[in-house]
Amino acid sequence: MTLEERIYTHDEMAEIFGTSDNSGIKDKLDRRQIKYDFRGRGKSATFTITKIPNPFAIFCELTFGFDMQCDFTKIRNLYYFCFNDEEFFAMPDEFKEERMKEEGKKVARQSIAKYLSKRKTAGVFL
Repeated sequence: MTLEERIYTHDEMAEIFGTSDNSGIKDKLDRRQIKYDFRGRGKSATFTITKIPNPFAIFCELTFGFDMQCDFTKIRNLYYFCFNDEEFFAMPDEFKEERMKEEGKKVARQSIAKYLSKRKTAGVFL
């Protein structure tokens, strides 16, 4: 599930954010600092997404279930290492932590385990 800069129906937004209340959808967009235009009433309403300030954070939240309070820079750095180093992903978390620290991208071992477990929950395997 992803969010793009385009027009969404009420039903599409309700599915993405898990609420059918227009004010609830607006609140969720506002908390994420997503810019939008709202037109209509009730189920005939439309939401035009005009700007998504941090698309990666929204993607991680909607796809993997990360909390909005996560450090998305650390998540980005971890996944960068996973996708760009064949040996990195097979390493134990302690080695991953040390390797990232050596590269100036410090992420704690516990965070590494938590961030990588989200992909399994979402059914995404690297």
